[in-house]
Amino acid sequence: MTGTPNKKHTQLAKSAASNDLSVEDTKLLLSEIAENQDKQSFIRLFDYYAPRLKSFLMRGGYAGELAEELMQETLLTVWHNADKYNPDKAQPGTWIYTIARNKKIDYLRKKQKNTPHPDDLYDTSQDLPIDRVAEKQTSDEILKELANLPEEQAKLLISAFYEDKTHAEIAEQNKLPLGTVKSRIRLGLQKMKEALGNKSLGFDNNHNSTTTNKEQE
Repeated sequence: MTGTPNKKHTQLAKSAASNDLSVEDTKLLLSEIAENQDKQSFIRLFDYYAPRLKSFLMRGGYAGELAEELMQETLLTVWHNADKYNPDKAQPGTWIYTIARNKKIDYLRKKQKNTPHPDDLYDTSQDLPIDRVAEKQTSDEILKELANLPEEQAKLLISAFYEDKTHAEIAEQNKLPLGTVKSRIRLGLQKMKEALGNKSLGFDNNHNSTTTNKEQE
């Protein structure tokens, strides 16, 4: 990019200096990548999301080297498909984590295809095992409902459950009172559970206990 910096470039420079990315910052970076194939914007996005995505993948049971590989594949997909991001359908963080989850599912499919169980040789379908299918459906529903939440709630939930941050860390990062963070997360969870027919979200209770332990240290 050349020429006089505009408002967009100034905003991105400020976010880089603070080592943080707001929802709007991420949208701007994706826009720069989509429209201009801007490498500096991709580097900024990569630096922010790479460690978070790797942590997310490792918490899903993937070893460090595999998590690194899937993380890189995720962000490479972001680079090639930034023009397909639709801000009207999902928050940018939700979109990126959805790509990461799809990479996990693709890996499981390939692994299952390459190492079939003898008892499954009669089955010509390439579907995932039923427990994996159920897990994927629930995860996809969660990501969809995240996209439907107000931005102020969705962002905090992504930080809490995909980036594994404590409430205190989220409050500091977003310059919000701790009580406000807890209230927004609780409200967002309640909305999601109601939308999913009070189906268990899988991470809500576990995170509450983990967060409490972390914040007491």
